[in-house]
Amino acid sequence: MSNVLRNIFLLIWLVLCTVPIAHGQEDDIVQVTSFDETTDDSRDSVVFRQKYVIGIKEAPPFAIKNPDGSWTGISVNLWESISAKLKISFRWEERGMSGLLKGVQDGSLDAAIAAISITREREELVDFTHPYYVTSLGIAVRPKEGSVKLLISRILSPRFISTIGALIALFLIFGALIWLFERKKNPGFDESFKKGIGAGFWWAAVTMTTVGYGDKTPITAGGRFIAIIWMFFTILSVSSLIAATSSVLNSDPPEHKVENVRDLAKIKVGTVKKSSSLQYLRRNRVLPKIYATPLEGMEAVKNKEIDALLYDEPLMRYLIKQGRVNHLKLLPYKFKYQYYSVCLPSGSDLREGINLILLEKTTEPHWKDLLFNYLGRTE
Repeated sequence: MSNVLRNIFLLIWLVLCTVPIAHGQEDDIVQVTSFDETTDDSRDSVVFRQKYVIGIKEAPPFAIKNPDGSWTGISVNLWESISAKLKISFRWEERGMSGLLKGVQDGSLDAAIAAISITREREELVDFTHPYYVTSLGIAVRPKEGSVKLLISRILSPRFISTIGALIALFLIFGALIWLFERKKNPGFDESFKKGIGAGFWWAAVTMTTVGYGDKTPITAGGRFIAIIWMFFTILSVSSLIAATSSVLNSDPPEHKVENVRDLAKIKVGTVKKSSSLQYLRRNRVLPKIYATPLEGMEAVKNKEIDALLYDEPLMRYLIKQGRVNHLKLLPYKFKYQYYSVCLPSGSDLREGINLILLEKTTEPHWKDLLFNYLGRTE
């Protein structure tokens, strides 16, 4: 009898012990597994607890919003590959740049991707993966004008007019001096002021150009002394005058000579609000005109509101390639390298897994084909 009671008691005890275990198996909350192991089997077996919310903003060609609300682009294609590899589901949530950073920081977004560059200010708020695209800030300017129109504009430029004005003044000064000495003794220089100065001007011009017709030559000692001074002066200065004139006629517009940030302060430059290019200009004490979008800024360059637009080079290259903005070109000079990355909350469990996938995906031929399809051939 005692054995039967003992067995019944043992059975009841075993049943009570299994109830919490069964209840625990029905719990939906599953801790996200980090990617400490590098084997494919460990990554494939990860189970996540939710549909992730991924922040995005329009930044063609990295993030392009289609009329039906779907997204395409370089960064979109990359994230879809990442999510497939990690076996997670997600949904897009569109925000502005400040909204993306704030959302990632406060946890309302699990990640953000578009054309988000790593900066010191952003790194203090959020975390970043390895860069998946390295570029630089570029300069968009108007191309050189047509030859006839350009020639006329340069001839009428203040610099060219001042050069010609200085030359005419020299002709008049030395022409007047030679006339003062020659007017009473040399029949080639009329005594009347108007005709005499005209003759002196003619003599100065033909002497400088070394044509030397010989129709007017000084015969007085003073006139010859002035002539010697003038001839030595023209020998020393004519090459400089020719070079100055050639420089004016053949020089590029100031915006085409931009090679460093100091040159940007000499022209009317614009950029896009809340961008790393705006931070760059402000740190270098350059005050730009600010536009809402790169397209708006490039239109301002086209309409001669500003001389140049400083912004992310691939985004402007794409707009030009797509014909969204005509008659603009990108200068070959590069300003401040940009590192596009996936933006994550600090301490995110996704970071290591995404980094491993980025190292794999960005070395594949498909990645190079994707960049070429959107951006064309880049330097």
